[in-house]
Amino acid sequence: MSRAIAGLPAVSPWLIAAIAVLGLALVIIAVVLLVRQRRRAPRAPEPPSLSSVWGRFVRGLPASARRDPVVVVLGERLAGKSRLVHAALEQGGRPALVAPNAPEDPRLTLYAGRNALVQEISGELLEDVRPEARDALGALWGPVALEAPLVLAVLDVRAPSWSPGGLRRLGALVRDKVDLLTAMRGSPPRVRVCLTHLDEGAEGFTELAALARDAGHTAALAPGGRLAPELSAALAPLDAQLYPGLRALPAAPMGRLTRFLAGAGPRLLAELAPFLEPLLGSRAGPAAPSLDGIVLAGVAEGGEPDLLGDALAIEGAAVEQDARALDRRRKRAAVAAASVVAALLLGVHAWHGAAVDHAGDAVRRFEAEVKRARRAPQRSWTTDAPAREAEAAAADALGAALRPLWPPLRAAFPDGKRDLARAFLQGIRDLYLVPAAQGPDRTRRVYALSLLYASRDDALGRRILRAPEAWAAGLDVPARMVTDYLAWSERPYAGAVAPPASDGAEVSLDDWQRWLEKLEAAMQRDTIAPDELAALQDAGQALSGSADGALEARSLEDVIELLGEARPGEIDAFLGRGAAEQRAPRWVSENWDSLEALLGMVQRASLDVPSAQGKSVRKALDDLAALGRADPGEADLAYPVVIDGRPARTYRASAWSTLVLASRAGRYADAFVGDVRATGRSPFFVRSTDYPAVGAGGLRLRGPTKSLPGTFTARAVQAEVKPALLALDAALDGARVPEDSRAALTGLVREELARYAAGYRSALWDYVGSFRLDVTSPAGLRVDLEDMVGPASWFTDFWATVAENASVDPEGNADLGALAEALAPFQPVVAVMTGEKGKYPALDKYYAVIAPMLPSLDAAGPASPGPAGAPLEDRLPPIGKLGVAVLDVDEPAPLGQVNAWLDGARVLDKALRQPFLAPVELTYALALQSVERTVQDAWRLEIRPIVAPLLGRFPLDPRADAEVSPDELLAAVGPKGTFRTGLDQLLSPVCKRGSGGARAPKSPAGFRAVKVPGEAIELSSWADGVAAVLWDDGGKPRPIAIQVRPQPLPEVRRGARTVATRAFLRSGEATVFGFNQAPSWQPLPVAWWTSSAAGVGLELSSPDGDDPVLRTLEGEGSAWRFYRLLCRASMAPEGAVTWPFDPVIGFDIQPNPWALIVPPEHRGRRCVALVARN
Repeated sequence: MSRAIAGLPAVSPWLIAAIAVLGLALVIIAVVLLVRQRRRAPRAPEPPSLSSVWGRFVRGLPASARRDPVVVVLGERLAGKSRLVHAALEQGGRPALVAPNAPEDPRLTLYAGRNALVQEISGELLEDVRPEARDALGALWGPVALEAPLVLAVLDVRAPSWSPGGLRRLGALVRDKVDLLTAMRGSPPRVRVCLTHLDEGAEGFTELAALARDAGHTAALAPGGRLAPELSAALAPLDAQLYPGLRALPAAPMGRLTRFLAGAGPRLLAELAPFLEPLLGSRAGPAAPSLDGIVLAGVAEGGEPDLLGDALAIEGAAVEQDARALDRRRKRAAVAAASVVAALLLGVHAWHGAAVDHAGDAVRRFEAEVKRARRAPQRSWTTDAPAREAEAAAADALGAALRPLWPPLRAAFPDGKRDLARAFLQGIRDLYLVPAAQGPDRTRRVYALSLLYASRDDALGRRILRAPEAWAAGLDVPARMVTDYLAWSERPYAGAVAPPASDGAEVSLDDWQRWLEKLEAAMQRDTIAPDELAALQDAGQALSGSADGALEARSLEDVIELLGEARPGEIDAFLGRGAAEQRAPRWVSENWDSLEALLGMVQRASLDVPSAQGKSVRKALDDLAALGRADPGEADLAYPVVIDGRPARTYRASAWSTLVLASRAGRYADAFVGDVRATGRSPFFVRSTDYPAVGAGGLRLRGPTKSLPGTFTARAVQAEVKPALLALDAALDGARVPEDSRAALTGLVREELARYAAGYRSALWDYVGSFRLDVTSPAGLRVDLEDMVGPASWFTDFWATVAENASVDPEGNADLGALAEALAPFQPVVAVMTGEKGKYPALDKYYAVIAPMLPSLDAAGPASPGPAGAPLEDRLPPIGKLGVAVLDVDEPAPLGQVNAWLDGARVLDKALRQPFLAPVELTYALALQSVERTVQDAWRLEIRPIVAPLLGRFPLDPRADAEVSPDELLAAVGPKGTFRTGLDQLLSPVCKRGSGGARAPKSPAGFRAVKVPGEAIELSSWADGVAAVLWDDGGKPRPIAIQVRPQPLPEVRRGARTVATRAFLRSGEATVFGFNQAPSWQPLPVAWWTSSAAGVGLELSSPDGDDPVLRTLEGEGSAWRFYRLLCRASMAPEGAVTWPFDPVIGFDIQPNPWALIVPPEHRGRRCVALVARN
């Protein structure tokens, strides 16, 4: 905490004076305005406050009565409060003392008597609920709250307010005032209720009051609660107490008294319940008061007061309890006040301690800076800026800590303050005074020793304070350092300073000549090394000290005299005897102007360069340019030096400046190259996080899924790469970077530029390649495409990011040209994205192709497979109709249009074309999927079931027993059969017929073919073939046209009893015979639609001339008998059919009868009978 306070600035006395003047001016202005206001509108005097009225009243009382308990009387106007108080005071035997200094204030009437003070609050003030009234009562009761144990509430039984509503309102008003007093007391006072004017409002009360007075009864009524039954029973205890007096009453008073006790009295008390309910009930806020009895009063004007109960009686225990509470409150207030005072003192002391801590920190920082500065060459000690700043800060902190504005604080922390001052002075001695006192310059020794051994109040100190600027200039330190040292130097420095070692012989001419030759040799080279410059500076400093030591010290004679008086022995050791008469060699004097300029030129030179660690090329070039700006160089002056009459040597200051600048620039360039090589970092960027990634992908996987790294963006190029490359040669020329260092730096830059360009190109390819448009429904694709072609297009943003970051203007720079060349593949995109104000005319042509596809992505349309028997187009939703449309390669289609647009825009690279093609290809894919789904469902659910039952019957399935009837086959696969018609409607839009009539799936130009069920294509070709074989174009059946060639009959074997002489094959009325003559092909029309007979036979003849024998096989069944006959034969793959006669006979049949009618799925099957036989 103390350190935090110490960080606050010290308060200046001038600031305090300024604030005081400003405050006085504001007070004067306020007074003037107030006077003018009063003159313009005089106001009536305001009434005195209630607290002031009370104060005057109390001050007018005897001292013994001023601490009496206070009774607060509340009641509405004309309730009889004043007469009741007077009667109650007189009841105690002493008259009331009313406001001895008697200000006429209608709000408050004050009384004193019976060891009590009475505050009668007016009815108007009781009913005043404004905050002003509450504040006035708070000011009145605040000082006496714990001295007011009783509140007397006065009610007039004959007033209009004596009604349930009026009493409830009065109870609430009294409760508000009681709560205010409770809040100030900390505990509720007791409340006593007094009913007045009973002598007028209740017959028999006068007799009761007189009887009670005679009996000495003064106690108030004590009801058992605040409810009506409990209140009405409060008079009951009086019967026993007053019974002896009742017997002495005459009959008429007795009757009135009895009626009061039995009727009017209990009724009046019961009617008091609405008043007590808000007064004594619990509610939020202060605790509720308790009832301290009920007093009945009849105080007629000018008559004897009638009281039943003592209205002003106060219990001693309550007074003592309040007195103890008041005493505790006063003790707490005293403790609080003392705590506040102690806290203020401790706070001030803590503040001062914090200031001392702050001063200690400042002095320690100064000591640390002294140690740091002393590690550098001594020539830089007096000019070390951080040390100077630390000294000034320490002096300011000491001033605030050791000389605070409040004098008592100056005696605090004496030891710590003394140590701080000593440490501060020692720091000045170590850094400035002792080195100067031990240096070669005797004049500086005089200045250093005189300040070192001076104090604030001695003769040396007074002499220095007359001209502190001279000491500051002589020591090359700020003037305030001189005054700061004397300000805290209470007595002269008692320590000893070792005198400088004797420099031996005078510096010779050879020393000067060697130094000049080294200087000349250095200036002949391009650069100078740091150690070489340091050697020149050290030797030059020694030569300069030799010359400076011979300067006259006449202006400091009085100072030397004072030093001699103070420290005579040390003066001789430091200054030497007769030092003021020593002179430099003659030739030094003759060339002193040139020598002094050369010495200063060399001493001012520095090869220090800023750190190149972690910097970018652009910042490095800025640093190189800053090297020249920070050191503008020596003026182009020539310094001739003549030694021993030989020709003058001339040294040009501009050549020295060029040498130093080139050396510094070379050191910096080498450091930069070394840092980049060592760390392997990019030389173009300090932190990659300075350039955030761009082009982040959005939601729903549309657009890029990767970001373009920030270092590979146009912003990074414009901010870092481009300025560096454009400024490279000029910056190196301006900084005079040596050739070797320049070659290393430019080689590094170009090497890293090639790597950066490759990375840039790769990052752009990655960004473009990350493009995704992953949508699985037409509705989702429509949303994406609508957003794509809309004003805020994500697709436009994607390509704008590519174009913006792929555009690099070389501006004639070869290095930037290399970067632009690396990004050349993206230039077609840059051309497409050329536009103004977010409008891209070339891209709009692409959108003009995309937009017409949007209606096709409408979700409306029939569900697959669509209406039964309908053409394929009528079964499809809009996306499916688009799929059928793009299958027509003769019509313009979006994919072809996009490819043509890309070709025209020279966007030829596949990776760049893909994002443009993706929306169209995805639309094509969804369109073809819709077509494929509908075709598949229609084929599976509608078309194939037409022919499926027939495919399992003979002869379509050679193994089947049941036959397909010609009519069924005609109805299904005939020229107008339902299967062929439905299949043609389904496949014609999606398939094309080849040269042989076979169907093949269509494909959009440049896209995959539509997927059609292979079985549908196969059965389509089969049905076409069957229809062509079995019917003519009009649907009329025709015979199956086959060609038959008989095979040769078996040869006649010797000794055979029979010889095969003839074979035949018959179908209907057509028969083909086979003889042993050369066989030939003969037509055999097969009538398949009737039950025409079909058979095969062999005629055998006997060599003996017996009658020939005929053996036959007949086909069975209704139709298809010829195929049944084939089932009884064996058929070779080449078409040879043989029947099992003895001997075997055969015929060659073409084409294969089975191949003409058996569907693909049953090809290769053989008849069941033949299988069984085999």
